[in-house]
Amino acid sequence: VYGMGAGASYGILSMGDLRFVVGADLVVRGFGLEVPARVELDTGVFDQSDVWLDQYVALRFRSVMAGVYFEQRSIDRGRAGTIGIPASGVGLLSEISWGERVIARISYADFPRGRLRVDGAPLEPDVTSGRSVRVSLTYQLTDRWSARGAYASTTMEIEPVPPTFSFFDHRQSLVTSGLVLTF
Repeated sequence: VYGMGAGASYGILSMGDLRFVVGADLVVRGFGLEVPARVELDTGVFDQSDVWLDQYVALRFRSVMAGVYFEQRSIDRGRAGTIGIPASGVGLLSEISWGERVIARISYADFPRGRLRVDGAPLEPDVTSGRSVRVSLTYQLTDRWSARGAYASTTMEIEPVPPTFSFFDHRQSLVTSGLVLTF
């Protein structure tokens, strides 16, 4: 299992304690699983990669931020390009900070559009419904380093037409922890 990400936010307008903030996060996660030769499928490595591009536009008043959240996902399963779900979602983002060291963030997005891409299949069924919830807690250790824990839950249901049925529905829950380096 691997994962890495980058993010940035910038306050562009300020009126006293009220600031207009724009930001983006890019997260790449994945895993690989070797399929043994005795399995009657193509042998090799089955892998899944998940690329998230999150963008937000928000207002920050002192220690509270709230705004509109846009999430773009590209989920690939199998060998590269075999099965994929590119989808776009829109929702809300909220963040609160306690003092200078602790930040909690929650985001929710609905996926009104997306498609299932299956290599060799002429059909591209729609994503009929989808949701994403992410919660994170960040604690600043030093000026440059922070510790972060996060939970993410994603569900995407695919239009039930052959050859997809519900086999390709995507359900994923992640609990992650790591260090954040600030530049």
